Amino acid sequence: MKIKSFVFLFSVFYFLSPISCFLSSVTYVFAEKITILYTGETHSMLYPCDCPLGLNGGVSARSTKIKQIRKEEAHVLLIDSGGVFAGGLLDENSQNVDLDKKRTLVNLDAIKLMGYDAIAVGDEEFNFGEEFLKNSITEKGFSSFICSNIESGYLASSILKQIGEVKFGILALTTPEIKNKLADIKYIEPKEALDKSIKALRAKGADIIIVLSHLGEEEDLNLIKRVEGVDILVCGHRLVNNPNPQAKIANTIILRPAWQGRKLGRIDLTIDKGKILNYAINDIKIDKEIKDDPEVSLILPKCFSDKDCRQKALTGNCENPATLFAKCVFKKPEPVSLLIIKPKLCKTCDTEKSLVQLKNTFPVINLTYLNYESKDGADLAKKLGIDMLPAYIFTKDIEKNLNFNSFSKFLTLKEDRYIIDPSLIGVSFFMGRPKIKNKLDLFISLYDKNSAELLLLMKDFLRESKDTKFELHFLGIKAQDKIITPYGLPELEEDLRSACVANKYPDKLLDYLSCRVQNIQSSWWDSCLESCGLNINSIKQCSNSPEGMSLLSDNISLSSELSIRASGVFLLDNQEIFSTVKTPKKEELERIIK
Repeated sequence: MKIKSFVFLFSVFYFLSPISCFLSSVTYVFAEKITILYTGETHSMLYPCDCPLGLNGGVSARSTKIKQIRKEEAHVLLIDSGGVFAGGLLDENSQNVDLDKKRTLVNLDAIKLMGYDAIAVGDEEFNFGEEFLKNSITEKGFSSFICSNIESGYLASSILKQIGEVKFGILALTTPEIKNKLADIKYIEPKEALDKSIKALRAKGADIIIVLSHLGEEEDLNLIKRVEGVDILVCGHRLVNNPNPQAKIANTIILRPAWQGRKLGRIDLTIDKGKILNYAINDIKIDKEIKDDPEVSLILPKCFSDKDCRQKALTGNCENPATLFAKCVFKKPEPVSLLIIKPKLCKTCDTEKSLVQLKNTFPVINLTYLNYESKDGADLAKKLGIDMLPAYIFTKDIEKNLNFNSFSKFLTLKEDRYIIDPSLIGVSFFMGRPKIKNKLDLFISLYDKNSAELLLLMKDFLRESKDTKFELHFLGIKAQDKIITPYGLPELEEDLRSACVANKYPDKLLDYLSCRVQNIQSSWWDSCLESCGLNINSIKQCSNSPEGMSLLSDNISLSSELSIRASGVFLLDNQEIFSTVKTPKKEELERIIK
């Protein structure tokens, strides 16, 4: 009996094992693979951008890529988080209301051809008033523009879209800034609208909830922590450049569109029984390797402005802009005369990069250099009121150049010369400041993402550069009896403590800050003081007293004097100023300084 029982049980397990494997595989056999393509903050960018790393974007190439993916994948959803209209502060191609409206209408035709399933209405969609938005989408037969937190008679509050066997509930939230454009608009607070919309969509059978948000990422992330049920969030409005973005928070997948449609966002989902089993996010670069879609190209004017006409070593002029009769006419550019005043000795005055940038606009430049130390250089700088170098100065013959009108916003006319705005071209040298050899100042915000690396760099650098006179400055503005810092009260409190540490334990300052910035959001600052052997009570009393406020006022005085508002800026020898896009290596810093 025992033997028979054993054989029987063995047989049962033998036959059950393959069945269980089969049943396990059934889960994936019947799971749906869905591809979601997403954009946002495109601002009617019709043509590829003239970007430093090559041409990117353009609605025609984007359409080609979307069509290709639809041929390759059975189930595709196409969505946008808003900001599709031209005009406003974020539209780099804005010219005037008439041309911006025309560009918007062409963009809407392109969007219609691409077949977007859902588009959030952002505040940019009201750039030309509510009637323009209403008439545009109504006349063109759009049903995909949605907003869940404003009330209107022409916008859907949400969309229920079935892709394969999966029902997607799509809703959209817009920023309260919309009330600045339409005072009488019926605006609903985002949390209230989100709660209500999710419940309504779930009641209709929605499996997956997608939120197209035009609130801004910071508000988005706060909101999904307070409201459950959001499966996918597509951010929009003030896109942030976060080098280490979170792809998922709790149960919500976070998607971040590329600026101006330079990339097409893509996420591939595996969904079973209304649940996302796994996902893969992949941004697709829209570059010159992607051919234009003939269907979209037919509706695109050749140009809206002269800057849409680009051809190497030639100047382009847009004739009949914003019409199907538009064309680019090219001719050899008029030469311009440029004078650069620079100091004789300047380690950081790199004019070559600036010239490359300028030659994109003015291909033929007759260039002259003038040393500031010379009598002519000093006299001209004084005459034109120049206090920072290098100074880039055009003669009035620039007015004859076809690109003058588009570039004139970066120029200031003084006497008979045009001076380029330093904010465009950059400056390196403060005139009139005494040279202090081997002096190095660093301006920093402890809440900046690069601060930890910068502080470690300085510790390493100073260990071997004993002759360097180093000083660290925080960022802030003195307003009456208050100090305002970029990140508000938490940063102010930490700056006060750090100023006290710098005063009482100057040799321990970088050790303390290197510890603190590892977890700057934590309130356990005293543990870093303790680990560095500092007196906690002494620092606490100092930071909460007028002494601490006085020390911090002294600390930020130089950043206020030089109007430095960005973190990671260096001042060399009390004269030369420079910053880096990312934290340099010690060897790179040594090359710059020495």
